[in-house]
Amino acid sequence: MVDLGFLSDGEFGRPKDSADAAEWYRRAAERGDPVGQSNLADMYLRREGVAQSDSPATDWFGKAAEQGKTSARIKQGYLYASGRAGRQDLEAAYAWILSAVLAGDARGKECLP
Repeated sequence: MVDLGFLSDGEFGRPKDSADAAEWYRRAAERGDPVGQSNLADMYLRREGVAQSDSPATDWFGKAAEQGKTSARIKQGYLYASGRAGRQDLEAAYAWILSAVLAGDARGKECLP
C-alpha cells in the first residue's frame, strides 16, 4: 500500500495524484505501517490530497514515532516546538528530537541546542 502511495505521489516519474496517494497512505497507516503513517501526516501538513490539519498530522506522526520512525520523531518535535501540536511544549519537543538522535538519526542534531 505504501508503494502504491509512492507511485501516486509522483515517484518514479509517474503523474502525481495526491488524493490517491493520501488514500493509499491512509490504508497503510490504518493497518499500522509507520511509513504510511508518517507519509499521511506529511500530506496533512502540506495540504496535499487532504485538507491541511495539524491535529491528524500530530496523531499520525505520533503513531509512527512510537514505532521507532526517527523522521516522525523529529517532525513530532517540530510540531510541539512550534505549537502546532495543539500547544507549545518545548520539553516534549526536545524529548522527541533527542530520541531520534539517540536512535541514530543525525538530522535531529541541528534542531537541538
